[in-house]
Amino acid sequence: MLALAYALSVASDRLLYVGPLDRAWFGWLVVVPLLLTAPLTAGFAWNRLTLRSVVIAATVVAMIVGAVVAVLFWLPIARVDCQFGSRMTPAEAVGPSLVVGLLMGGGCVLAGVLVAALVRRDHPWWGTLLGMASTLGVLTVTLFVGLALIPFGLCQRPA
Repeated sequence: MLALAYALSVASDRLLYVGPLDRAWFGWLVVVPLLLTAPLTAGFAWNRLTLRSVVIAATVVAMIVGAVVAVLFWLPIARVDCQFGSRMTPAEAVGPSLVVGLLMGGGCVLAGVLVAALVRRDHPWWGTLLGMASTLGVLTVTLFVGLALIPFGLCQRPA
């Protein structure tokens, strides 16, 4: 689901319009709901697995999601084109990128495990509600942490 959301986001950025929707409306109506349903999909898929299998699946998914998010967060910082130079080197952006990747990967997986546990206890609606709410919380916290770790205005000003 996360890969599909990312692919649709990239496609809408390139197309600028998808039918009557511009890329902002498309993002809010299609991409964000797909992001919110990713842990739900994982949770419903994991609910019948053994505890050991859930731990393995959750670890693998957290590592993949965390690594992809960290790289996607790092790339724009590393490739910033500033006339007077960047305020942050690509090497300095590795730490904040890893933190953002860890938060996103770990948070999405914890939401998926929460959904799986609630579905396993015959509470699929609670799992759906809490899974989406916790994913929205993870996205919000990750956004604010990412903004706090990167200096406002990456480009240096002329002296």
